[in-house]
Amino acid sequence: MGASADGLEVLRRDGKWIGITALPDQVVVNVGDMLDRLTNHKLKSTIHQVVNPPVKK
Repeated sequence: MGASADGLEVLRRDGKWIGITALPDQVVVNVGDMLDRLTNHKLKSTIHQVVNPPVKK
């Protein structure tokens, strides 16, 4: 259905980027501008980015 790797980050209102990771039984829905408009702004569009996660040693 979607990506399972780490790397999705969302911009908080205070300007800090936070990493988003879904647990095994969770689904993360990244709301974009179109879904924001279709829900009459009940669901807010997120500012997001995808970064390469750090290499695990």
